[in-house]
Amino acid sequence: YKPATFWRWDINVPNQFYLLADPTKDPYSQTLFGYVVDPAVLDWKHETLYPADANACDSPSTSKQHVAAGRCTYLENKYIYDCPGAVAGDCGLGPTQFAAMTGNKLLANVFEKACHVLGAPKVIIPDPFMGGAGNHKCRGCHFYQGEGSGFTKKKMAFTVPPEGPLFQGRNCQCKCNTPAECTALAHLIVEKYASAKFPNPDWDFCWTDNLNLQAALQNGLWQGWLKRDPKQASSSAYWGWSEVAVPKRIDEPQYYAASMIYITPKLSNGQKAGEVHGLEALNDKLMADLDKQIGAAATGTKTIKVGAAFRGQRPGSDVVIARQNYAEDKYSTEFFCQEYTPTSKGAKYKICAKAKTPTDPGYCFLEYTEKDCPK
Repeated sequence: YKPATFWRWDINVPNQFYLLADPTKDPYSQTLFGYVVDPAVLDWKHETLYPADANACDSPSTSKQHVAAGRCTYLENKYIYDCPGAVAGDCGLGPTQFAAMTGNKLLANVFEKACHVLGAPKVIIPDPFMGGAGNHKCRGCHFYQGEGSGFTKKKMAFTVPPEGPLFQGRNCQCKCNTPAECTALAHLIVEKYASAKFPNPDWDFCWTDNLNLQAALQNGLWQGWLKRDPKQASSSAYWGWSEVAVPKRIDEPQYYAASMIYITPKLSNGQKAGEVHGLEALNDKLMADLDKQIGAAATGTKTIKVGAAFRGQRPGSDVVIARQNYAEDKYSTEFFCQEYTPTSKGAKYKICAKAKTPTDPGYCFLEYTEKDCPK
């Protein structure tokens, strides 16, 4: 599995596209080049949905990797936690796991109950063959977030997130079953971390498998921050993307509905209420950056092909532009197209656009700047 972000019409928070791919940029004033996938075409099952950045699907393959880059999954049949680069036990590692390994679940349960009554040290052992939650539908909990890199002999302490107001079960599922309960839980998370040094506590975010609850959680988090700290909730500061588990095949162009250019709401919303902008908001620097991103997809990963001849193909040249318009105290996503020819020096790519009519399907595709758009 790998992470993606999920959009739906009733999720109304800003910055719903992952903004931190390039640390050299102002993340809130940029365009990002990605792609849109139809869940039905992908045959996606919404089994693990986090309402915010959660570092859940990252799965380092060695113990030298930073353990903050993933989560640990509790494996009920083995009585262990599969962590990125380590194996862990919340009540020692020994008789319980041995009984489970030999198929004696009854004895394993007895050992586990006795262990919790008598007490045993929590144990975590480096194991480069363990991949973490990314191998288990991205369901899991953080244990070592922010503790530096790798599991070492000096850092064997191991904290299991307790069941409480946030979590149910050993893999940090959200403890809410209705939209109202999930909204309240989201507000609780905000209040818990409102005064924290790092106000986006991805290590404590829980997951759900229900799309309606996901929308309630995602909106609830933003609404909570909006009440607690409007500056943190603004389009100049808020991390609004979700993190959902998707199969790795999502990167294959055959599943693309279209490539997409995302304009951050700080760029697309004007100074006046109701004022919105498209790609004309880009200065030369941002034009050059977008051109570079398109070029990387065309000549690097080769997930797109440029030109009118590749319309409707996968990979192909079809593209859509997305922006989030702010009105009535919420952000709504609009997909659109516009003619675009960058004026930055050395630009290679432009957009050809033609509106759809009852007799003409129109088009929106990427073309080379020296080529003419169809009439």
